[in-house]
Amino acid sequence: MAELYVDTEGLFEAVGEFDQEIKMCDQCIQALEECERAIQRLADSEQYQADLHKLQRKIEVLRKCRENFRQAQTTLNDIRRCYEQVEQQPYEPDLEKLFLASLGSFGSLGSNTAGIVQMFQNGVDKKTLIGMTKRLIKNFGNLADEAYKENPDWKRVFRGKYEIATKEEKTWFREYIKDYKFSSEKSVGKKIKVGTNWAGVAFSGILNAIDNYEEFGTTKSKRFWEETLLETAFEVMEDITVRAVVSVALTAICGGATVVAISAVTVGVIWAIDVVEGYRWERKSGEPKRAAEAVTDRILDDIESKKKEGE
Repeated sequence: MAELYVDTEGLFEAVGEFDQEIKMCDQCIQALEECERAIQRLADSEQYQADLHKLQRKIEVLRKCRENFRQAQTTLNDIRRCYEQVEQQPYEPDLEKLFLASLGSFGSLGSNTAGIVQMFQNGVDKKTLIGMTKRLIKNFGNLADEAYKENPDWKRVFRGKYEIATKEEKTWFREYIKDYKFSSEKSVGKKIKVGTNWAGVAFSGILNAIDNYEEFGTTKSKRFWEETLLETAFEVMEDITVRAVVSVALTAICGGATVVAISAVTVGVIWAIDVVEGYRWERKSGEPKRAAEAVTDRILDDIESKKKEGE
């Protein structure tokens, strides 16, 4: 029986090349529109009406070409994904990811252990190195925070915080928002920790950028940058929101909660949300998506559809 081979890497490169064609169309449209405006500003523009109509028709043709290029790019990318999915295993929850993320809740010792295990299992590549760097920066922030206290307790840094904390319902959310506000902190240690939190956000953005580059095949696509920024912002807000809800729930049920317990349960809830979204999107389109990716795609697709309706 004859075999059919599809060069998915070649399709991947072709998808990226479409961006250059779309960019050229945009540049030509912009140049012609400037000519159109220049003609309309002429005092005797009436005598150029025939030429103006021809120019406007050319602009419309270019717009249709640009739209055809964009549709062809989308279709080709969908075809590439379909062929790549043929040999892929059905979506299964990543229990290993849950375990390693939960291990990271137990102070710098647990976080570094999770990073080392991940490097041994996946090898030393861009993602594991960036992930390990993100962990080390977070640990540095925790060390700085503890170092500038009057009576530092280094055990809290290395094994996690086990003190029972009780707060009012509204206080939890404000507490986690403060982790990203320099103006809310007075001590040097706290400000360093805020800085490392933002550094962690930057590294999360880099990881999202790597995933999106694998999807788009280029960094010159506007959609590439939109998805990267929105996914990163969503992950930050998702973590803050889920952490606050978990804190309120554990406080209501148990009368208080430790930072370790809150972190571990938060990791589990976010993992469960991603699993649900993964199953839902695999059933819908054959391609599982994380919650951040699914929400971002929905927002950007809605914006694009409204723009098309307005044209």
